[in-house]
Amino acid sequence: MRTGKFLAAAILAGALIFSPVVRAETIAEYGAIIAENPNNAEMYYRRGVSYYEAQAYSRALEDFNKTLELDPNFFAAYVWRGANYIALENYDSAVDDFTSAILLNENSAAYNLRGTAYFNLKDYEHAIDRKSTRLNSSHQIISY
Repeated sequence: MRTGKFLAAAILAGALIFSPVVRAETIAEYGAIIAENPNNAEMYYRRGVSYYEAQAYSRALEDFNKTLELDPNFFAAYVWRGANYIALENYDSAVDDFTSAILLNENSAAYNLRGTAYFNLKDYEHAIDRKSTRLNSSHQIISY
């Protein structure tokens, strides 16, 4: 069972969910742009998100890896790759990516997602630690 996969997707729900036909066309369009400009980190990122939405997690991982190879400070690629790792049940790598995202942007949903990864590792202490989950002044988890 992939606990947390759907939570990660819900937190990242800024992306559009396309029908399979539209998603395939979008992936092909990104591929064509990448073929013309293989150093375009943004297009690898966007195609990775499309693969993630299509549940093609190994292909998404390849694109997120390439995005971060081209631009090691690409915040959103760390967040999406971390969510992808949750879907692949690779929670240690997810924690690492969410931590990298937090280092780039302290006010991000990556805190909640890192808490989810820790929870799936059964590391409940870190899952609820203030350093793992972003809390507001009333000690409520901030939703993004």
